[in-house]
Amino acid sequence: MNDISLLLLLIIAHVIGDFYLQPNPWVICRYRKHFKSPALYKHAGVHGILTFLILILFSPISSLTCVALAAFILICHLSIDLLKSYLQSSLRWFLLDQALHILCLIAVWGWLDGWNPDTVTSVLVNIINEKSLIIALAYIICAKPASIIISLMLKKWTPHLDRANASTDTSTDISTDADTAFTKSATVGSLKSAGETIGYLERWLVLSFVLLDLLSGIGFLLAAKSVFRFNDLSKSKDMKLTEYIMLGTFSSVTIALGVGLFATYIIK
Repeated sequence: MNDISLLLLLIIAHVIGDFYLQPNPWVICRYRKHFKSPALYKHAGVHGILTFLILILFSPISSLTCVALAAFILICHLSIDLLKSYLQSSLRWFLLDQALHILCLIAVWGWLDGWNPDTVTSVLVNIINEKSLIIALAYIICAKPASIIISLMLKKWTPHLDRANASTDTSTDISTDADTAFTKSATVGSLKSAGETIGYLERWLVLSFVLLDLLSGIGFLLAAKSVFRFNDLSKSKDMKLTEYIMLGTFSSVTIALGVGLFATYIIK
């Protein structure tokens, strides 16, 4: 078995242990009792056992070394989950929690593979190159900066929206794009920041399709969005709002498409 396969097995074991072998009552108990929670130690023990089984079956190291590395993962997992139990449950902390767990597994895998500081530096240099930086910049531009650009592009039309339907004056918020304006002015009780998030995801999907050379996916995305928006727009019976949403959507797609094509051109 090659080295990458061993790392993938360790990650698979982690996913199974974290998401399939952890009953919901264990999670609740951990958040309520913290370090006094028996479930916390059971969960960490599950990860220690899974790690030991992977190492003893698929690595050439001794049993004692397998036990030591499994204990290392157990302690790391216990410490990370204990710290997380004191934090508010959110996507940000969930992603950080998973990233730390994966880094611990990579550390074990790297140690088995004979990594040293020079090896780590070499790997980072290979990962952080011009191509990856250009792609990262493209995704960053398609988020908040693109939202502000769209808002400024639509600014002259924003005051013409039916103020009777507008619960919030969108012209005062330069970060508002068309999707945000729609959720503010046309939908009562809409989710907070949902429109802005929709805009981000839309542009990221368009950018991903361009970078992967799957331009047909953009048409599918626009068609799907049109289906979902059609019912709300038809109910509102507001031509100005409909035109505003169309301007915002095409502006959003155009920006993401342009950024994607330009990034692809630079990379090639």
